[in-house]
This record gives sequence, C-alpha cells and structure tokens, in this order.
Amino acid sequence: MNIIQSFLQWRRRKKEFRQQQNLLKVFATFEQAERSRLIFIDEQNKRVLLSDILTAPFALNNKQWEGFFNNLASWFRFRILQDYWERKRIEVETAAIREARHEHKHLSNEEIQLIRVHAQSSMEYEQPDDHDELFAYDFCICEGLLRSSTKAEAIGRWDNGHISLSMVN
Repeated sequence: MNIIQSFLQWRRRKKEFRQQQNLLKVFATFEQAERSRLIFIDEQNKRVLLSDILTAPFALNNKQWEGFFNNLASWFRFRILQDYWERKRIEVETAAIREARHEHKHLSNEEIQLIRVHAQSSMEYEQPDDHDELFAYDFCICEGLLRSSTKAEAIGRWDNGHISLSMVN
C-alpha cells in the first residue's frame, strides 16, 4: 500500500469517526432533553411529545427544523432498536438458562452468569422483521409541558423526511 492510499484511508476513517461523534452528541442531547422532561416518548405507538421550549429555536429556519426532526427520527429508531435487542437478549439468556436447568437441576450463580455470557456472545444480530426503513412517527408540540397545565400548540407527522404540521387553536 502506498502513502497516498494509506492517507486517503486515514481521512475516510477520521471522517467516519467524526460523523459517529456528532451522532452521539445529538443522541446525548436528546437523552438530556428527555431527562429534563422536554421530550416524552411513546415507543409502542410511535408518538413524541415535545416542549415548545425545545422546538422554538428551530422553528424559524426550515432547514434546521427538518434537521431537528430527522435527528429526532434517528434517535427514535435507535431507541426502538435498542429496546428490541434488549428484549432479544433476555429471551436468549432465559432460554439458555432454562435448557441448562433442565439438564442440571442445581446451578450456582456463577454458572448461571457464565451461561448468560455465553448466550450473549453466541447471539446473532440481524434486523428485526418488523423494522422497516420507511419509519414514521406522530409528534405534538406542547406549551407548558413542564407545568401541570399543558396545551397543544401543533400536531404533526414525520414520515421519512417529510413533515406535515397543523396548528391547534
């Protein structure tokens, strides 16, 4: 491999690393907003409640507005996949422990832990069947989400990059 190819490969890896870093920063920001109760998520029904405080800076610029909802969709997908893999991991571990208990009646805690670790390492990672690339979610922008009197300002839908929004009186 010559110097130019190794340099180009290094630049590509560096660019990928920066993209991953930026994505992690965006996810951390959404996690912080959720902990601050500026975002509420209903993963089963694919709904998001957003505080007007969080969305106000993006409302003036259309490109930032679309970017905000695209980032929110990426984070939402990540959360759904994370939940799916956690359930899958628990199912695989439980099945492995049941099988081991069927063969050996008495297992120590250390043996159970080793069975779990082995089950995790042998688990196959693949996309879930119901996870499609065309992802859509409903959102509601609320005034006073942190207070007891909450009022909906806008209701909308994000559908694979297209935002439809209707204002509420």
